[in-house]
Amino acid sequence: MNPSEGETQSFSDSHHENIIFATFYILMFLIAEPGNALALWAFFPSHESLGRANRITSALTCVSGVLDPVMYFFLNRVYRDTLLQLFCEP
Repeated sequence: MNPSEGETQSFSDSHHENIIFATFYILMFLIAEPGNALALWAFFPSHESLGRANRITSALTCVSGVLDPVMYFFLNRVYRDTLLQLFCEP
């Protein structure tokens, strides 16, 4: 077997796995989204409370975006080493 054939086989397997993952992800979204919409409608019947829930959720999303790099720094050695190389070494 030529190295190019092995690379093609590896690419094909990887591509196949990506298609399976994407299909699974889309199916889970289609299954979960109607339930999410129904829960929002049931628990937040007025637009005022839905707006407040949206603001709180948006704020939590922003906090998560800020805290993710901090968590990666302390929990992932490769991330920490790369970050330190980028910013701390001349």
